[in-house]
Amino acid sequence: MSITKKTLDPIQLAQDLLNLKMGRKHQASFEKNNDYFQKDVDGSQLPYLEAVSVTFLPEKQSEFYSW
Repeated sequence: MSITKKTLDPIQLAQDLLNLKMGRKHQASFEKNNDYFQKDVDGSQLPYLEAVSVTFLPEKQSEFYSW
C-alpha cells in the first residue's frame, strides 16, 4: 500500500504514515514529488531519487538473518 495524497502539511503526512497498513509484505514505497520546489547548487531538480522502497521485518530473528 502506498500513500498517494499530496500534502504540504507535515503533521498530516506523519499521521498518514503512522496509520499506513503495511499488508502481507511489510513494505512501504515513497515516490518522488515532481512538483518539489528546491534545486541543488547546479540548478538540478531535487530530489535525486525517483522512489524509495522500505521493507519492515516483523520478527527480530528475521532481521538478524537478513544481514
